[in-house]
Amino acid sequence: IYQLTWESHKAYLSDGDGRLLKTLPYRGEGWGITTDGERLFLSDGTSTIRRIDPETFVTEESICVTLDGKPLDLINELEWVDGSIWANIYLTDAIVEIDPETGVVLGYVDMPRLSMYRRTRRGICSLWSRYSKTRNRRNARCIAYSTFEQRYDKL
Repeated sequence: IYQLTWESHKAYLSDGDGRLLKTLPYRGEGWGITTDGERLFLSDGTSTIRRIDPETFVTEESICVTLDGKPLDLINELEWVDGSIWANIYLTDAIVEIDPETGVVLGYVDMPRLSMYRRTRRGICSLWSRYSKTRNRRNARCIAYSTFEQRYDKL
């Protein structure tokens, strides 16, 4: 299990029981990470997604995420689903599907009703409840994909 620090430039590799195996330095901020099973992909809040070597955490390649030919900033949480990277756009109610080789946005999903639902339901998820007690609610964003149910949720 890989965990990123937002501003400390460190990634932590742990086993399935939560035991720390390795601390890995990296450049930039840690906004999101995902894997295709072999490679790691890291976002830093810009339009750049970096392909990272899982052993050394060194950047192998960078791609620029683009929507309609223009860089798309604030790429946040990442998920790997069926050969694509899915990411939420920080401070918005949108998630995008990204081609991991080219960075081109393949799909854009705007979900303003989910934000409204989140505001009207108490305790939609424990993560949200814990986060909202100490942070600005507008800034809490995550994507969840259920392979069993084959659906996405943005919390």
